[in-house]
Amino acid sequence: MRTLFLLFLLLGGSLAHADTLAELRRLLATLDGVDPISAKLGFTHSQSRKDDTTDDRKPATVGADVGADAQGVRMSFARRTLDTAIAEARQTDPEARRPVSGALAEVRVTDVDEYLSAAPKLLATLERARVLEDKAGTWHGQPARVLRLKLDPPLSKRDRKYVKKLDASARIWLAANGVPLAAEQDFVLSGRALLVVNFESSTKESFEFQRRGDRLVVVRHRRADTSSGGGESGTRRIDVRLTLAPQTSQAPVDSR
Repeated sequence: MRTLFLLFLLLGGSLAHADTLAELRRLLATLDGVDPISAKLGFTHSQSRKDDTTDDRKPATVGADVGADAQGVRMSFARRTLDTAIAEARQTDPEARRPVSGALAEVRVTDVDEYLSAAPKLLATLERARVLEDKAGTWHGQPARVLRLKLDPPLSKRDRKYVKKLDASARIWLAANGVPLAAEQDFVLSGRALLVVNFESSTKESFEFQRRGDRLVVVRHRRADTSSGGGESGTRRIDVRLTLAPQTSQAPVDSR
């Protein structure tokens, strides 16, 4: 009888976790990102590499006006930013630093699209997730529900030949209405390439969300990548901020 009671408790906890995840998936499926939106984007990028020499690059920040609607995604950079990137690209010194052009190369329209409509990607991630813990917590002082997840990211056949260990986890903070407030992801993998080269890499990411109409928007994204192998190591960091434009309301039409 005691064994059956313990089994009931375990199954009850698992079902509760499954319900929480199912509710979150249903909510995210409604945030299809059709409403028009616009924002100011600030993108900071830095990268360093270490081998027989040390190359520490100072962070570079670029800004853009971004927007999305049913027609697609728009990005607009200031003329001054583009002129700086072009001047850097024209330098003939192979050792010259090119921070602005390097940062611009990292601003991808597909990433901007996912910032402005984050629900589809988050939903895809949760399809291969399992809840390890579901508890009450806080986010910046406000009550929140915290889910700790085990992730199972897919690997291609080629990657599975080289990756020997992969550990992926996440945490999500949910508001009282179930809308995600923030999330963190951690990926650590190691393996061997070409039979003799061992490699390791890790990625830490954090996201802050804001709901705007039928969109879940990433208003802050920070990512740090580290890697080592073959006697070299390197780091790459990005810090993205989106400031949403105020919502405008149409004036009522006078039908007189």
